[in-house]
Amino acid sequence: MAAIAATPIFMRNVFLTLKTTIGSALEFQCHVTEARLQTTPGDIVTIKTLCSSGVYSSANAPEYALVLVGVQDWDTTAGSEGLAAFLWQNEGAVLSFVLNIHGEASSVGTVTQPRMTGTVLCVPGDYGGEIGTYAELNVELPCTAKPTLTTAAVLAAEAAEAKGSKAA
Repeated sequence: MAAIAATPIFMRNVFLTLKTTIGSALEFQCHVTEARLQTTPGDIVTIKTLCSSGVYSSANAPEYALVLVGVQDWDTTAGSEGLAAFLWQNEGAVLSFVLNIHGEASSVGTVTQPRMTGTVLCVPGDYGGEIGTYAELNVELPCTAKPTLTTAAVLAAEAAEAKGSKAA
């Protein structure tokens, strides 16, 4: 069996958008120093009964979160908000996100450079920081469901499905 060659990703820049249900998607990649989708495995639950084959185990569903670390920017100008201000102003809202770790120019996922899309619950980040440093933001936005690994093929299938439902 031949070994599958790896194509490691060196993090240089990303494409990151957040969008409210009524607003336009805003790009925040210039506000973050770290952007990642974090998966926390579900707990394993085991029960033993009083018979020789009576051991039962099951895993709870994993939890997902969009983790962002970056600079605090509290500009509240509509359309060019800082990430810190955007999160503060939309606390509790459900936001759509797009994260592509293959570079700023990679807004659309491909087979070799897929992106993640999903929805998160908006949580505000930090305000202020330590003397002599940039004020940092560190926030974990919980996903409302499992995010989707999106490629161009997935986008084409979704567009075809939407076109078919409009024709019906």
